[in-house]
Amino acid sequence: MKSFLAARSLAKKELYFGFTLAFDSHLRGPSFVMEPPPRLEFSNSSGGWLDCSASGSPQPTIDWLSVDGTSVGDVGGVRRVLRNGTLVLLPFPAAAFRQDIHNTIYRCVASNTVGRVISRDVQVRAASDFQSRVSRSNSIRINQHAIPPPPPPSHPQGITSASSSSPTHSGRSHCIAFRRLSDSPLMPPTD
Repeated sequence: MKSFLAARSLAKKELYFGFTLAFDSHLRGPSFVMEPPPRLEFSNSSGGWLDCSASGSPQPTIDWLSVDGTSVGDVGGVRRVLRNGTLVLLPFPAAAFRQDIHNTIYRCVASNTVGRVISRDVQVRAASDFQSRVSRSNSIRINQHAIPPPPPPSHPQGITSASSSSPTHSGRSHCIAFRRLSDSPLMPPTD
């Protein structure tokens, strides 16, 4: 801390004033220690979370923003924002899927009296477990086809899966299925 004293003479009147300048060298704006990843995909049956932490002086507070820039908070039984900066997306039944919570973009914000930093966009996407039956029709014996039902709301692009099926012809064909959450094959193709 530095003090200065200034004096000035004004035609036989003297004016004295003093002031103190305070420079706090310990003040630091926030910077991320752990920035959330650019993408989070999780199962509705397990839930998911995003960690975010920052350092600075004074210690920054962590908040989360939605895609439109508004602050997000707890939504009973669906989403929690913890004091440590973690955004928790709780497990939920497929019927409780919410586009604005389970398939959206979030941003982490760290702020203190010195400044504020905002993380990159985090694309969040929940994959719901579901079962459906495919109706099968035989319009002509040679031309068999299956008509899938419309996809559930949590999978607007659709998903194809098969179980309890039997071969309908003796020709050679194969299908490779991929795990949506990891993009790895369920089993390698065999010849």
